[in-house]
Amino acid sequence: MTLYRVHEGYLRDEIFVDPETYEYLGYRTIVVRDFEQPGAYDSVKKGQLLGWGSVIASGVVDRPGLRP
Repeated sequence: MTLYRVHEGYLRDEIFVDPETYEYLGYRTIVVRDFEQPGAYDSVKKGQLLGWGSVIASGVVDRPGLRP
């Protein structure tokens, strides 16, 4: 399942969630409309992927700083 929002009229932030457990799986930011702006991005094209990430491992630990 994907939850998303479009912001600034050309960027779509998507969050991926397992449809059975509702566990967070990852995210991505994709361009939904060609856009030009001097500064951060000179120009971006529809369909361009600007960022993504995913969960590699998760678990419960006994205290902060520990890893599963």
